[in-house]
Amino acid sequence: MLRTIAQFCVTRPKAVLGAVGVLLILCIALGSNVSERLGVAGFSNPDSESSRAAVLIADKFGGTPNLVLEVQSKQGNVDDAAVAAVADQTQKVVADEPSAKVVSSYWRDHATDLRSQDGQSGLIMVQISGTEDQAAKTARRIINDLPGDSNVSVQAGGLLGLQVETEKQVSGDLVISEAMAIPVTLVFLVVVFGGLVAAVLPLSLGITSIIAALGVLAILTRITDVSVHALTVATAFGLGLSIDFGLLMVSRFR
Repeated sequence: MLRTIAQFCVTRPKAVLGAVGVLLILCIALGSNVSERLGVAGFSNPDSESSRAAVLIADKFGGTPNLVLEVQSKQGNVDDAAVAAVADQTQKVVADEPSAKVVSSYWRDHATDLRSQDGQSGLIMVQISGTEDQAAKTARRIINDLPGDSNVSVQAGGLLGLQVETEKQVSGDLVISEAMAIPVTLVFLVVVFGGLVAAVLPLSLGITSIIAALGVLAILTRITDVSVHALTVATAFGLGLSIDFGLLMVSRFR
């Protein structure tokens, strides 16, 4: 079977390259927004006693806030009309999500413990129900729709705020790291392999494998939960293994 495939690849290189090109285009289309479907949770076992107790508390007593929104005034204080208007808009954004509700707010409950000592910021405590990944997706939508202007800003915190920021940071760092790693790797490969063509080959294979991995991850996200850290693993293994096997082949034939 393998010999037949190898003979076909040797005798029909154009057909093989065309099939690979179509496959890569398909993977690019599927994996272009894969980071938005990757999960940021999964750090706790849903069948553990603590997780079941948290679900029971949420069902019986309304749960504890897992998203904290801070409305901060750059000039003035939280009792100003402009700040209160932004706080009301923020609470309406939360109310638009069926699985989210405001547990407590300085502007609704006038709770002094939700007001900073300098009077320039106040908190809105939000509880989002559902699984960890569902809650994270809801929090992402809320954070993306938060109001604000040049004088009043709204920032997200809490457990879900941290998870959303982690996802954003991983995706951004991945782009920066790859943009830095590929040129530097190419320079080292030219020195090690002794030629530009030989250096470009493993790098091209690595980029191809990364694109294919994104397509596979996009398919897996439709079947099961996949962690956002899979992006880092896919790029590291794709680039690393292609270079390792390139070195293996060059050293063998030399």
